[in-house]
Amino acid sequence: MQPLETTNKNHHFDETPRPEVAVNQANPPLPTPGKESSSDEVTADMSKAAEITSSTAGRIKISEVRQPILGRRLHTREIRLAEEESGDNHIRDLEFVFRPGILPNRLFQHSRHIISNYDQLYKNEVGQGAMTVRFYFESITTDSNGDGILSDQDKREIGVSYPDGSNYTKLLSGIDQVISHEYLSIENALVLSMKINNQLITQTYSLDNYQLLID
Repeated sequence: MQPLETTNKNHHFDETPRPEVAVNQANPPLPTPGKESSSDEVTADMSKAAEITSSTAGRIKISEVRQPILGRRLHTREIRLAEEESGDNHIRDLEFVFRPGILPNRLFQHSRHIISNYDQLYKNEVGQGAMTVRFYFESITTDSNGDGILSDQDKREIGVSYPDGSNYTKLLSGIDQVISHEYLSIENALVLSMKINNQLITQTYSLDNYQLLID
């Protein structure tokens, strides 16, 4: 039997900011409630979008390596634990930065989980009106091997959110390894190839209702 050939469609972010794509006015960014902040303060903060610096507040380190969200006037910043700076440096949360005057939104609102991979799921091609419709996440949320810490050795869960980080929805958990993910924009569906209990499994989930599609 020929070994199964898989194509890894995971797209890990690099640290090179991409040019922001203009907003499609027919499908504007999803609003997220936030506390009003000083417009001058936030505008000055957002003007440094291409800079690579870092800030530390207690146990939290917020990366200033910002990733534009395709087709949305938003960008993301990674949040890590300060004490992990010289260690594994896992991403613990993701911050979604809005227009001036609106405070950023955070995916989990805490730093207990590990985000091992994330990706923008978008329709159309980059440079041809591409627009992000969901964010995809692989996270480690439980100490599945019982060693007392969260690490890459624990099982993963897969979830998605709206482009502004709201409405995070878990699709499935207990995953040993994610081999690939692929977004089908016409069907608005997510195809996942993964290993669960040492078995290779491929599943497709509708992103209209987050249900498993049965062939």
